[in-house]
Amino acid sequence: MRNRFFLIILFIGMLQACSSPDAPQEALQFITPEKVTVGEDLMIELSGEIINSQANYYFFQVEDGHAFLADGVITPDRDGHFQIKYSIERPSNPYGYILFYSDLDQNGKFDIESDTEAALHRIDILFNDYSK
Repeated sequence: MRNRFFLIILFIGMLQACSSPDAPQEALQFITPEKVTVGEDLMIELSGEIINSQANYYFFQVEDGHAFLADGVITPDRDGHFQIKYSIERPSNPYGYILFYSDLDQNGKFDIESDTEAALHRIDILFNDYSK
């Protein structure tokens, strides 16, 4: 009888732990290409998906390792899908990347000082005709 009582208490405890609001959230996941190529038109075109998103928007920043070439906002739809079509500045070398950030200070504006503390995701870029 004691064993049964102990098992019931243990089972109730496990159920409460699983339904607790403090239970860990699923990890945020970006599904995107690993690399994007940008042509001489200097236009980035990219689509992807964000899984387990808790935010309505995310910031992105395009860099070439020496300078910031563009920044903007993505707004995933209800299913987490997003698209970027964005013109960038001319890069200084053939390699760069896109970094995605959340709005850490929750003010709706991209702030390089506070919002770039931790990148959520990175996509490498190859600039095909960077020297023109």
